[in-house]
Formats: sequence, structure tokens, C-alpha cells
Amino acid sequence: MDENQPDSDENPEIKNQNVDDFEWKYQRKSNKRGNKAPRLGSFVQGRTITSSSRGYGRTENKITRHTHTQDEEEKNERRSVKYQLSNLEKHQPDSVNEIQYLDANFANKQTNRETQNPSDDHLTNENKEFYVSRQALRFAVEDKFPPLKILCDPQLKAHEDGASIIKEFLKYIEQNFKKMNPRFNQPLGFDHYAIDGTGSLVCYTKYIELFIYMCNINNYPKEMNNIKLTPVLPTKLPPRNAIILKFIDNTIKLEDIQIHVKEKLKSVYAIEEMMGTMTYRSRHIRIDLLSQDECTNTLNSGKFALRGHLYDVDEYLPSPRILICNKCNSPGHVKKYCKSTIEICKRCGNDRHDGADHKNCIIKCHHCGENHEAVNFKCKKISKFRQNLLNKLKENKHLLPPHIQFYIPQQYRDHKGEKALMSSNAAIHQSQVQYKEFYHNNQHDFNVWPRLSSNLSLPSTAINSMPIWNIELKQVQEELYNLKQKNELEVKKWKMELETQTQRLTQGWQLINLQFETQAEAILDIYTTLSEILPPVIHTIQKINHVVKETNKFDADENERQRKEIIYGTINETISSLNNRLHLLTNHQQKLKTLMDKQNALLLRGTTAEKTMLTDMINEWNCKVSLSNISKQWRKARPLGSNDNLSIILYNCQCLSTHIADLDILLATYTPQILILTGVGSKIKHLPKITDYYWISQEGTNAFGGVAMLFHITLKTKLITQENDFLLVELDILPKPILLGAVYIPPGKPIPLTIFDTYVDKSFYIFGDYNAKHTDWLCNNNNASGVQLRNWLDNTGCEMIYPNQPTSKRSSAVIDFGITHNADGWNAEVIKEGTSDHYPVLIQSPFSTGVTNYFRKSNWKVFAFFLKSIFPYFNALVYNFDADVFLDLFSSFLSSTWDRVSEYLPVKKYRPPWPLYLVQLARNLNKARRKYRRSKQQRNLEEYLYWKRLYFNEKSLFLQAKIEKRNSFISHGNNIWKYVHTTFHPYAPSFKGLTTNKGIIKDHQLIADTLANYYEKHFETPIIDPNNISHVDAMRDYEVFTQQPNIP
Repeated sequence: MDENQPDSDENPEIKNQNVDDFEWKYQRKSNKRGNKAPRLGSFVQGRTITSSSRGYGRTENKITRHTHTQDEEEKNERRSVKYQLSNLEKHQPDSVNEIQYLDANFANKQTNRETQNPSDDHLTNENKEFYVSRQALRFAVEDKFPPLKILCDPQLKAHEDGASIIKEFLKYIEQNFKKMNPRFNQPLGFDHYAIDGTGSLVCYTKYIELFIYMCNINNYPKEMNNIKLTPVLPTKLPPRNAIILKFIDNTIKLEDIQIHVKEKLKSVYAIEEMMGTMTYRSRHIRIDLLSQDECTNTLNSGKFALRGHLYDVDEYLPSPRILICNKCNSPGHVKKYCKSTIEICKRCGNDRHDGADHKNCIIKCHHCGENHEAVNFKCKKISKFRQNLLNKLKENKHLLPPHIQFYIPQQYRDHKGEKALMSSNAAIHQSQVQYKEFYHNNQHDFNVWPRLSSNLSLPSTAINSMPIWNIELKQVQEELYNLKQKNELEVKKWKMELETQTQRLTQGWQLINLQFETQAEAILDIYTTLSEILPPVIHTIQKINHVVKETNKFDADENERQRKEIIYGTINETISSLNNRLHLLTNHQQKLKTLMDKQNALLLRGTTAEKTMLTDMINEWNCKVSLSNISKQWRKARPLGSNDNLSIILYNCQCLSTHIADLDILLATYTPQILILTGVGSKIKHLPKITDYYWISQEGTNAFGGVAMLFHITLKTKLITQENDFLLVELDILPKPILLGAVYIPPGKPIPLTIFDTYVDKSFYIFGDYNAKHTDWLCNNNNASGVQLRNWLDNTGCEMIYPNQPTSKRSSAVIDFGITHNADGWNAEVIKEGTSDHYPVLIQSPFSTGVTNYFRKSNWKVFAFFLKSIFPYFNALVYNFDADVFLDLFSSFLSSTWDRVSEYLPVKKYRPPWPLYLVQLARNLNKARRKYRRSKQQRNLEEYLYWKRLYFNEKSLFLQAKIEKRNSFISHGNNIWKYVHTTFHPYAPSFKGLTTNKGIIKDHQLIADTLANYYEKHFETPIIDPNNISHVDAMRDYEVFTQQPNIP
């Protein structure tokens, strides 16, 4: 396929392959009209090794399509091993290739041995989201033909009926089959056949000759043994019998194509459009042919005439298949080993057996939440698994069948020329096939001998170049395999024990939560009972008091009246006490309820890290030996200051105005001290303000040029030189200042060597987009700028600082780098971020920017929640320990708990990072922008504008809320932060004075007196109010506590 044709996730079977340089040159010559040579290569079972009509469109790796059986290959291998051992006895030397093949072959056998039980492998790695199991690898490259089904009328009931049908059928087709396949020397028969539930005959074969023959409906008898036979043909033929007509104009209808193709090709089986290749201009057409010779001749021609136009013909390559579970719709395993408890609908993600209509449900992927089915290749999870699968196959090429090439989609290629994936044993398989055909071709078939122009080598050479087994190396490999197996068993054992322990801890935690809930319900019941009983009791007492008061009016005895007055006063006091108690009970219950709601809210709203920290703390608390022991365990020491090396990010932003979100992501994620931007564009005049950073910029020669350097406020700089698209500053760092520059050289423009010559004898480092390509810094080719720069480096002795991966997304070229007088200690790596056509480059230097200090970052929510959870323990200790001992233990515990919920971070990370939702919005914005740039569709444009408005609105709201919060904090009370910035200082800020109603006091003595008076007033001994029932109760309880003895 053409490399410019976009790959499709809808149809992964868009095929391609590669050509070596020799055949490419030959094809360029043979493509000329009037000089059309036949396709070169050797015959293998009737199939020629082919190459594309366009040498630059595909490559050929001297490997043919497979028509051999596995039994034949095994016999070849055994025969070759015997031949090699005979050569070994003749003292023939081994080669490096033989040893390499020995490793690959042995690893292949070991892999086959390990894949006997895929369930164990899956269970061991079930927690890895994108783990590619051996079962998935085997399924991806499995080369099996679909079953052949024959409907029988009347239906077959016994196996003997099927056996008789098969026997007669093979006799019926034997003569015609051998005539059509004269080189097929295997016994004629099926590998397996069975009778299904409908009484039909289902046959299986691994021979492509028999499978293709059975796909022709004319080869079936209408009736046999008084049973009517109706074959059910497969929809497609194997990929080796398929060809592709490329870039067929959309104005030509499929019906017209079918008519023209069937007129020229007599063995057409199926014609269909490849949906994944459709564009607004053209598409590819797949044609399945029953005749192998016709397929070969069509591929040899390289072109196909349709309506007077010549269209390219290419070979169809299959893509590795993806194993997807039909129970949970996740890749990598089958339903048998699935851990899901329900069958999940691939459309909506709900239970497939919940009674709803899942044929018309809402389509929403339950993997990524986007608008597609869960098994669609658009899904991020499926796409990621597909990428990992291809990477595993690239790493384990010995697992691939040696007779098949697999197509690699464009988005999963490591480099531009990598279009096909083939086995590492392909060349060996080819030589074995050639050797076998050289000696075992049918002598009655005069067309099977290779052409004189073939690349076929002599059989003795092919045999002698084969690898030989090394017995010692095999023993070492077996020992390594046994050790690996033992280690895997130990790992499985420990994982099972860990899982059991985790389940026990989870059950214990659930039990504790259940106890807490039970206690909360009991307290609520007591409160409800008291709140329901006390009001009627108070009301009854008030009625009794009223009756006593009314009765006392008619009593003539003065003594009796006074006695009743005393009773009346006592009843009033009782009523008042009950009312106060009821009021205190209600308030206390409300406070407890508020506290419990806060605790539940912390458990519900807490982040995963907070919940993990709290769980670990509770587990450590439950396993403690003593308070002093856990205090010692949790205590942390503040890290000592260390030197922090200078970090730089180099980025060609391709006009900053459209990639401002990239700037936020890079600063929030990597926090560099210096950010160098090239290709800034019109935004160079209005650069955005960044907290704790400042800009130095220079305009360029065109609308896309300009360079800008963003420095952290802790760095001191001095401007040295400013030219168009060039900027140089002096940076004051340890051990001595250096010259740091930024440059942007537009494509096709010469490098300003006259400027560079000025600083050759100094300590300079100039980074930028040079647009200079040379093979010395990992580019595929050279250009004029690259040769010019290479010569200048050789003449001056200067060096380069460049990454080991391409920095350009459009080509495999490193064009963003730096030049310097000395590159020792520098390191550069590519960052896979951003929406520009360049990747950012993270550069680490050996220079120090000063001593790194640390600050403590504490999680006060976890601290408060944990203390509230364990306070009953300390309430039990406070009255059973000596006061000094208890205070020492408690203060030490508080200090260590503070350390436990805290972490020490470098001061440079104190810069408040962007919230996670803003970072995610920025990524969504970049994704939508890339999608629109590729398709230019109105729908994608609207989506991009929506995310852009949402991102900038949320960013503005965040910055506004941050400013308002800061202003509110500064203006609250007599706050010292009114006079200093609300940023972290590694040292105490200067004290400028104390603000009072009379003004600002700067006299130290007067400040001390004012503060002393303030503290004396607020910290004096409290005065007990005997009329306040709360004070009275508190003093009574205190007296009771003081009279209790200390329990040891």
C-alpha cells in the first residue's frame, strides 16, 4: 500500500510489505513500458515470490506465501538436522548465524512448551491492564482455515453415515483434484470431520490446496448415497489467494468493477470494497481468486486495466488478529478465563441479561466512555493492546509463522520503512523450501523448474548455510528455563498469599466499619429515646407544679404554705435542670452528627492516595507494639539541602497562539528552570504571563519565526546578543556563568556561522530548530544545512547535544538540538507531548542552579480524621498514666503522626500545579485540535472550538478564584502577609511592624508590650460562673476525676 494512504481502525487488514534495495532498483527499470520483465523469484508450491509494481511503495524480503503443511516442515527440519550432524562429523566450522538461529529455534520450542497452559499465565498477570499473554500471541498469528460445512438432506444421524459420505466424496474428487494440483503429494483426506446438531457435515483441513478446491461449488456432487449435498462456502479465501486493486476512483461503481474483473479473470471468488481505505477520492478493492496461477500472473503484471486506466495491483497481507473476550469485551483472554461476573453488552456496557433490548441500546464504550462499541478499534484500550501486541510480536519474531508476512498499521510503526512483520526464521524456511522443491518437484510437470534468472542457490550451499544444534547451549537454555519456571511458581505462591492476606484485611476493615455503624445506631436510639421521654416528663412536672401552686392559695396554715413553697421552688429547679440537659443533649447530638458527616465525606471524597495512606496508617496502628515504638516508626527527618542541576525544555511550538495548552502541560508536568521556544509566531509580541517565570524574546524574519526563552525567577540573566531568530544571554549559575542561546533557522536558509564563530572560544550552549539533517545525528539523509553544520563542527572542534529519537513528527529526523564547545555531562531525551509537528526535548545539564531546600507538605484531612478515630484510646490512657508521662507520649505521638501524613518536597515544586481537571481539559483540547487538522471536517471543528472555549473559561475562572482567595487572605485581620508575597520562602520574611488602631508600631519594645498585654488578656485563668449550668457540671466532673486513683 501507499504510505500516504491513512490506516483505518475500522478495518485493520490494510496490507503492505517491503522491498530491498536491489529489487527496488530492478523494479524501477522493469516498470518502464515496453520493458516489463516477469516477477523474479523462485517457485514454491506453485507460488512465485512477488514484488510490487512500485519499488518505493512496498518491499520484498525474499519470503513467499505458504502452501506447505506443518508435517512437511517438520520433516524438512528433521532432515536438515541429520544433514547438519553429518557435516559436523566432517569438522565443518560453525557460523555466527547458525548459533543465532539455534537461540531462536530453541526459544521457539520453549515458547511452544510454555503455551500449553494459557490459563496459568492469564491468572498470574490478570492485574496488568494491557498484558499480552502467550494465548493472545498465538491467536494473533494463528494460520488456520475456517471449517467447511456441507448441508445434508436428509440429515445425518450417525458418524458412520458421515464416514461413508466422506469416503465417497474423496473418491469423487480425487482424479480432478490431482489434475488441478499435480504437485500435491500428500494423501487426500480431511484432518477432522464431524456431524453438528443440524445433521450437517463439518470438515477441517490444513492444506490450502484442498481448502481452495472445496471453495468451488462446481467441485461438489449434487447427490451422494441418496443424500442431497448443499455446501456452505466461506465468505473469503485465505489472504494468500487475495489481491488488491489500489486507489480505484470512487466514480467507478462496484457493479462495473465486478463486470470488468470477471471478464478478465476467470476464477473470481469474491470482490469487495475495503472499508478502511475509503477516502473522498478513491478506495481499495479486494479480489479473491480460486486459481493460484491466475493470482500469480496478476501480481506479476503489477497493473490492472479498468476503464482505460491502469491501477496498481498488490498482494494482500493479513494483520495480526486481536483476541477479545465475548463476556467482558476486554482484549487478551477468552471467556473461559474471564473474571467478570456478568456478561457485558458491547454497546452500552450494562449486563447483557438484565432484560433490556441490547440490540437498540445507547452506544457508549465502557472502556473509555466514548461513542463507539467496546470492541471497536477506536477504543483506546483496544488500540493500546493492539500496539503492545505488535511490539511483543516484534520482540518475539520467532513466534511468527515463517511463511507469512503480517501488515503493520501506519500508527504502530517504529520507523517509516517498517511496513511488514515477518519471522526471524523466514530466510531459513525459504532455503528449506527451495531445497525441497529442487529435489522433489514432480518430474512430469515441466513448468515447476525454476527459471534460469531465478535467485535459487545450489542445494549444497543452502544446506551448508543452515544452522547446527549446539548441545551445550541447549542444556544451558534448559537450565535457564527450569529456573524461570521455579521462580514463576514462587511468585505465584507469594501472590496467592498476598491476595489472601489482603482479603483478610478487607474483611477486618469491613467488620470495623460495621461496628462503627452499630455504635452510631445505638447512640442514635438512645438520643431518640431521651428526646422523646424528657419533654413529656418536663411537661408533667410543670403540671404538678401548677397544681401545687393552685392548691397552696387555699391553704390557711402558714407553715404548710411555706413548705409547699419550698417544694414549688425545688420543682422549678428540677424543670430548669431538665430543660438545660435536654438543650445540651440536642446540641451535642448535632455536633456529633456534623462530625460524622465530615468523616463520611472524607471517606467518600478522599482521593485514592489519601484512602491508601489512611488504610496503611490504620493497619500500622493495629499492629503496633507500643506508642513509643510506632512514634519511632513514623518519625521522619527533613532532607538535607542538595545541589539541583539545570533542566531545559526545547520546543518548536509552531505558533504559540494555537499551542498555548502545550505550554501549560510542559510547565505543570516537568517544571523546568528554562523553556526555550522556537517558531513562536505572532504571539512573540504578547507572550503570556507565567507565575514565577519571566520572558526574554526576539522576533523572527517571517510570521512563523521568533524565539523566546522562559526563565525561572530564581535564575539571574544578562542579555548579550539579539538578532533576527537568535538570542543569547549570560546565565549566572555554578561554578561559573555560561552563555545560553536560542536560534530558529527556517527551512532552506543557511546557518548563521558568522554569529557562532564569535563564541567558539567561550562557554556557549545554543539550542534551537536548525532544520539541519545529517546521518551523523541519526537522520535518514543529509541536506545542505546539515552538511554545512557538520563541516563547521569538524573545523571548530565543537560538539552537539541531541536526543536519540526523531524530534520531527513529519519525518524520522533530529532537527531540534544544541551545539556547544563541550557536551560532557549533557543528556537529551524526546518528550511524547504536544500538538506541534515537533516533539519537545528535555535537556539535563551538569550545572548546578544552587542548593535545593525542602518544605513539608502535610495532609491535614487525613491527620484530623485519624486522630478523631483513635481518641477513645487516649481518653482511656489519660486517667491511668502520670500526667508528665502521658504528655510526653502524646506529644511524641502527635509529632510522629504529623511526619506520617507529610512528605518533604523540593522548594521548586512549591509552585502550585494546575489542577488535574485543567490538565485533562488541555489534553482534550490538543486531541480535538489534532483530529480537526487531520480531517478538516466541520463536526471536528465544532468539537475543537467547544473544548477550546471550555478550557479557557475554566482556566480564567481558576485564576480569578485564585486571585480572589489571595486578596481575601491578605485583607483578613492584622495579617502579616499584607506586606509580603504569598509565596514560599526558605527563610523567615522580614518583620516590618505591627498594625494597630493607632497605626503601625515599629518600636520593638512597644511591640513586645502590646503583644504581652494581648496574651495576658486571652490566656488568663478562666473565671467560673456558678449560675452557668455547664460550668457547674464541668467542675463537678473534674472533682470526680481527681478523686479516682491511677490504674497501673
